Amino acid sequence: SITNLSGGFNQGIANSRTQVQTYKDSWQKIADAATEAKKVCSSQATEIQAVLDKSTKALARADAALQALDSIKEKSGVIDPEVDGAAGKLTDMTNGYLDLLANGTLPSASELTEASQESQNTGDSKPGSLYTQMTRLSNPLLCVRSEAKVPPSSVYARRISGNPEIYLLK
Repeated sequence: SITNLSGGFNQGIANSRTQVQTYKDSWQKIADAATEAKKVCSSQATEIQAVLDKSTKALARADAALQALDSIKEKSGVIDPEVDGAAGKLTDMTNGYLDLLANGTLPSASELTEASQESQNTGDSKPGSLYTQMTRLSNPLLCVRSEAKVPPSSVYARRISGNPEIYLLK
């Protein structure tokens, strides 16, 4: 029935919204750490800025996805199964959701995983998540020590999707 389809559709929208909000929260955590690192560690400014740029793009994408999901959710609330055209409205909303999936508005499963992994505190692991690397660089002692004692030949290379190679110190 239309009511069952509408309920299932609304649950799918709610699940997607939760995933996108988690994605956004993860990138916000990384951006906050990078912002702090940028205040402290000027010698790594280029690398830190690359993380900030990636975070900014991810946050803007998350905001667009959340807005689109909210718009679809609002429309689904006006479906009355007793009114002619309810099936057509549900079809239109389903097509709108499928468009979000197809056009890249919603983060992919791999992007959701990346955000989750890169926002974790990975402790002493090398090179560590982006969050951990930015947190390390926000410590003036670690930034100064890294600058003074780590020769350029012993940096870690870390690929950040959509950006050139980023090099962060051990």
